[in-house]
Amino acid sequence: MYKDNVINRMKVQCVVSCMLLLFGAHSHAGDALNKLYGMSSAAIVLVDTKHRELIAKQASQALIPASTVKLLTALVALEYWGRKHRFKTEFYLDKYNHVLIVRGLGDPFLISEELDVIVAKIKRLGITRLENIISDASYFDSIMNLSDRGRTNNPYDAVASALAVNFNTIELEVSSTGVKSGEAQTPLTPMAKHLASGLPVGKHRINLGSAKRSPEYFIQVLSAKLRNAGVVVDNKNELPTSSVENASLLFIHSNTRPLEQIVQAMLEYSNNFIASQLFLLLGIEQSGSPASQQKSRQMLASYVARQFNWQNYVIEDGSGLSRSNQLSAHQLVDVLDKFASYRDLMPQQSPHIFAKSGTLKGVSCYAGYVFRNNEWHTFALLINQPVQYLFREQVAEELLNYDG
Repeated sequence: MYKDNVINRMKVQCVVSCMLLLFGAHSHAGDALNKLYGMSSAAIVLVDTKHRELIAKQASQALIPASTVKLLTALVALEYWGRKHRFKTEFYLDKYNHVLIVRGLGDPFLISEELDVIVAKIKRLGITRLENIISDASYFDSIMNLSDRGRTNNPYDAVASALAVNFNTIELEVSSTGVKSGEAQTPLTPMAKHLASGLPVGKHRINLGSAKRSPEYFIQVLSAKLRNAGVVVDNKNELPTSSVENASLLFIHSNTRPLEQIVQAMLEYSNNFIASQLFLLLGIEQSGSPASQQKSRQMLASYVARQFNWQNYVIEDGSGLSRSNQLSAHQLVDVLDKFASYRDLMPQQSPHIFAKSGTLKGVSCYAGYVFRNNEWHTFALLINQPVQYLFREQVAEELLNYDG
């Protein structure tokens, strides 16, 4: 799945570059900027290395930033944990009842390939039979309801959870003869079959739709992978009495990907699930478990108070899905100034433009760095009104050659 996403990203980048060339062949330099200046609900700022404003339009006006909020989430996570931090998941064994207990600690990147590593560890420990596998997802508040999340089955509305696989999404392929997994590395489970009911013929990626389903689906995928590896897993229906308290720690799995790779993927694909997980985990670091949205908002407010002199801002979530979020172009530039040492983790529009986009209905934002006059300059663009496709990319291209 991760490799497929990289290939898809490369295809999208090629399409964007070609379309920008086509736009440029039929327009004059500065057209997009000139149009931007006439917009009532738009802000832009371009700052050089000496913090001089080369362009500034309504740069202090608070607007909806959409997914550019992920830059702040990424910054706080990287500064708190460091590039090489690895998220963990704990595995316990109740030898008396032959029960494996998985305690989720919010790892945002437990994908199918990561479960293969976990299965190999279990096999190496000589475990050949399990009566049951149960989950402990108490690290996050079980009744938590993130205000940023919509109620669709689209992947971008996937619910956060202390224990989740594949970003709490399922890839399915529905045909006239039935349903199968849309990924070779992910077995088709009973829950996947259930959620496929009613879907039209074709390929789909959907989210689980409920926080309660998340640990259950994780256990189903892990159980199927263990069976495929030759481990007998009964998964009896009766509720097991085993718990972490009366079991022995078997091992702690550290994700094979460090935080820098997880952040890079979050920014490249604008992955809301990863952003929400990081946001919630940061709240735990300051206030302890279980995670809650309020704890995370307080942690972020504390960080902003220490690092920035901001007024009139609102951060409701870590993903940018909430339309209640409010940031100005100046505030985004503050974030980018501190993010400069992590610029290599940003999505690339071209070798000379590193930028994170943000999109909601009627919202189009862009923030990052442009390489001008042999230096990296910082820019932030916030548009809260409908614009044409690739307009923000055109603006970024024009910034490269803007001469004032």
